[in-house]
Amino acid sequence: MYGGYSSGGGGFWNGTTNVNGVLTVNANNSIALTSAAGTNSQTLCISTAITSITYATTGATGATVSGLPTGVTGSWSANVFTISGTPSVSGTFNYTVSMTGGCTGGTNTATGSITVQEGSIGYANLQFPATQSICIGNSFTAYGRVYALGITEAAGANAAISAEIGYNSSNTNPSSWPVGNWSAATWNVQSGNDDEYQATLGSSLAAGTYYYTFRFSRNGCAWVYGGYSSGGGGFWNGTTNVNGVLTILPSLTAPAAGNNSRCGAGSVTISAVAGAGETIDWYAAASGGSSLLSGSSSYNTPNISVTTTYYAEARNTATGCVSATRTAVTATVNATVSGLSATSSGSVFL
Repeated sequence: MYGGYSSGGGGFWNGTTNVNGVLTVNANNSIALTSAAGTNSQTLCISTAITSITYATTGATGATVSGLPTGVTGSWSANVFTISGTPSVSGTFNYTVSMTGGCTGGTNTATGSITVQEGSIGYANLQFPATQSICIGNSFTAYGRVYALGITEAAGANAAISAEIGYNSSNTNPSSWPVGNWSAATWNVQSGNDDEYQATLGSSLAAGTYYYTFRFSRNGCAWVYGGYSSGGGGFWNGTTNVNGVLTILPSLTAPAAGNNSRCGAGSVTISAVAGAGETIDWYAAASGGSSLLSGSSSYNTPNISVTTTYYAEARNTATGCVSATRTAVTATVNATVSGLSATSSGSVFL
């Protein structure tokens, strides 16, 4: 005989008024990361929003989290737990998400970590020079300083600091300059609590006017930009702390050649013509080497017995800039004619 249930007390099972009981077996709780791999172990800078971390939950009726940095919170809704926000403190924060309700025989927690880097820099500048003029193809060295509490006071470079020099053809906020215009600077010297960095600039730039400065980052966080002032400078503001100014002077036009010749061995006087405000330096080669004579429009060669080519380079007497190329100037030695005799009639015989 089989019994059946009804709210009135039941009786023999009949499938309608007296029925079977119903047993529901709920699954144990579970929790799994559903945001991108690695989001549950991320490193970022202070005051930067984290990449949201999400977990899918089953079985639970809610969830809580502990261990998050100030500014970051967690919430549970529709079986999804989300961690988001912007940390306002630095450090390493190991968090735990704990589910509530449901069957606790399964996995009821998930853990992760958020590392928040300190990125503050207290001072940065363009130390010197404020202005610089160089000839095209040359370079100069600039210097900038940075201070970060607990980082730059110790002697020597600190790996937490990154330093770069940048340039631009317009005198604008350096934070807007193209990424490709920045290059690494190297640690130079300790200056009190500051670290001083140096970098060379200019050799690859065309003639014209450019603007330059340094930028610094701590722990890979946001860049800060230095500016120059005669009082020591500070963070760039475009008025009292400004960019440096670089003038790259163009190369000169090659001089005009003044070839010359003589008969037989001896010295030949050759010459070259340069532009206004320019002089001539003389060389034995088309490039490189030491000058044979400097600052003269003419050159008396040593005694030569064969035709010889020398090279004239124009040089601006005020800036020192030189012509892009040297001009070949030829000292020609003509053979002498010997063994002549004359008859009384004036004829000449060899």
